Amino acid sequence: MSKRVVNIILAMGLVIGAFAGTLVTGSADEHGNNQMNGSTELYVPWVPNGAMLDDLREEIDPSGPYYGSITVQNLEDETITVNYEVLSTGTVDQFQLENWETGTLTVDDLFSVDDEVDGSGVVLTTSNDARIAVVQKQASGSAPSDEARTSSEAGTVGGYTAMSEVSGSSVLPIVQTNNNWNTHIRVTNFGDQTANVEVILNPAGGEGDAPTFNMEIATGDTETLNLLGGENAIPDGWTGSALISADGPVGAIAERAKNETSMLIMNAALPVENSSTQYAPLVFQEWNYWNTGISIANLADVENEITITYYDRDGVELNTDSLTVPANGMDYVYTPASVVANDAMELDGFVGSAVITGEHPFRGAVDEVKYFGDDPDTGHAMSYMVEDQAATAGETLAMPIFQSGGEDGMGDTTGIQLFNPTDEWVAGAVRFITQFGLEYRQPLIVHLEPGEGYTVYPYEIPDFPADVHGSALVQVYAGDGAITAAANNVNYAVANDGSASFNLMLTGEAGPETPEYILRTDPRRATNEWFTTFSLTATLMDVDGNPVPNEEVLIMVNPSIEGPPGDARILTTNEDGQVVFNDEFTRGGSELVDRFIIIYPGFDPGEQWPEDPWIETYAWKTWVAPGPEPDASIQVELRDDAGNVLSEGDTVTSGSQLTAEATVIKDGEPLANQEVNFNWFTTTGPGWPDLVGSDTGVTGADGTVTHTQTASPPNIDVCVDTVIEGWPFDDCAGIVEVE
Repeated sequence: MSKRVVNIILAMGLVIGAFAGTLVTGSADEHGNNQMNGSTELYVPWVPNGAMLDDLREEIDPSGPYYGSITVQNLEDETITVNYEVLSTGTVDQFQLENWETGTLTVDDLFSVDDEVDGSGVVLTTSNDARIAVVQKQASGSAPSDEARTSSEAGTVGGYTAMSEVSGSSVLPIVQTNNNWNTHIRVTNFGDQTANVEVILNPAGGEGDAPTFNMEIATGDTETLNLLGGENAIPDGWTGSALISADGPVGAIAERAKNETSMLIMNAALPVENSSTQYAPLVFQEWNYWNTGISIANLADVENEITITYYDRDGVELNTDSLTVPANGMDYVYTPASVVANDAMELDGFVGSAVITGEHPFRGAVDEVKYFGDDPDTGHAMSYMVEDQAATAGETLAMPIFQSGGEDGMGDTTGIQLFNPTDEWVAGAVRFITQFGLEYRQPLIVHLEPGEGYTVYPYEIPDFPADVHGSALVQVYAGDGAITAAANNVNYAVANDGSASFNLMLTGEAGPETPEYILRTDPRRATNEWFTTFSLTATLMDVDGNPVPNEEVLIMVNPSIEGPPGDARILTTNEDGQVVFNDEFTRGGSELVDRFIIIYPGFDPGEQWPEDPWIETYAWKTWVAPGPEPDASIQVELRDDAGNVLSEGDTVTSGSQLTAEATVIKDGEPLANQEVNFNWFTTTGPGWPDLVGSDTGVTGADGTVTHTQTASPPNIDVCVDTVIEGWPFDDCAGIVEVE
């Protein structure tokens, strides 16, 4: 069955568009109806098979062809059978997944060369009430692989999370033609009879008419609404929402494309029935050039007062935005004009979360865009749906695609943002599972106080392996709070926009057995100046939140997959269940990050690692310069016992006295009263030289200080160092042979 493009033929006036809470009391135990739950039957409204996205503005070319894939995650501890039907062709097939495995249906699995269709809706079911989680990922030019990976041959990437049910009433919070974007709305009939569908486009801010159009969709068919299609289409510069009503079960998605820059944003329509408190787990403001826009569709017949409250990852409430959304209308905010910057944000930008409350029910979408800046990877865009549900103890959030890129930072990489939107603490275990159903590292324990967030990102996790393809489970197993989450999957190697965003699927208990203990670190992230001491506190608790004393905890600093950690210590918890690790920074000269792994139970990493499972959590310390680098230097001269200046390669007699003189200069003048370290070395073979003498002196009025050392075979060198206004300076004389 070929797809038919339905052009909007209702004329309307020009609408000028521009893209533009408090914590929940107690546990979030009432789940909304966002349809994105792990289930035995899931619906994918659209998988492209060579589909194009037309813009129809004369100066902008179409994008595509797009090819899709479906990734399925087994949420059961047993082998299951997954059945799928490609609605447009009638193709029916099945495959098996072992416990916790993931499998990807490529475009070649779903369509044959004889299928004259540019895409289809797909239904997936399981036998024996087995639960699955499903996402759809697509790319232009080159289809995603059987591991849902993209490559530099792909042009633009998009994706969305499948639905666990479809209904006759749903909404897309944002559709648009402004700023050279265009929207294709694809509506699929999942019922067993023809569906009569009505789509109402409500303009942003209630400004202008709300055009309505109707269509009939045959069983299994998909209709495509191109907002710029036809002579009297939606005008350029329009922004609004789409309310979709039908007399049968339909599912819809929006593909918002900016073809002039090859960017794509996708959303799946969600039911009109909904709660008045929801969550945005991931919000950016100028964070690595990422920013976010939040669109709100009012589901009520009266005005809806919306409040958006922002939190940083430490749970600190920053600021609020307020919107008055007209009856059945939509409006939006763009966070660079909203979040109040603090000192840390001025340096690094903002990444955090938001609680969104309204007087009446609403739906929302969070767009993440990387439009501007000097970063070579600008030109990416993606979106997820505002969450109306959060997982509580005994429940699990599932992400079918969790990938790590290569060591060069390229390749498909997934990040998950966790957020506790309640006023109670909560603990979760993040399980990393290969596509073959095996855990490839121990569970990451995340303890979240009220309002706190946590970023799970492979490149930040110590010794996380490269080029991994698999899935992730977030098991909520302790506390009265809740966790909500969103995931991004980005490949900067893709020619243009390599990003897609997904909502995680909520289900009951899933995955390996949950832990019996909780680990927390304070602070998780901190910034210190060079040559200071950073104190990291790790707390061990039971599942009731009680401290666990007299237990050994291992803390490793900068561990490596290839070798032992840079520093590893086993510490015993005190009566408060805590250990304190003091990390002193003595390297200087650049901005560096120390990565910590905290493990319970503790063991000696120099010996064989235990077979028994353990739990771990992480912390990060960034060391930065205390200020601008001063105009300063240190130089050292080495002299023999006759006062001759020695150069590298010269020869001296064993037993003779050598004198090293260090001179410190600042702003062109000698620097007095400056402490200088002298270190004498000899080199006897490959590897690090051996230290044979050291001392510390203080410069005089002429900026110099000396130190002597007896020469001994086979050679000798002297190095000096000092710290000026927090910046390190050093110099070496060069190796002198000793006979």
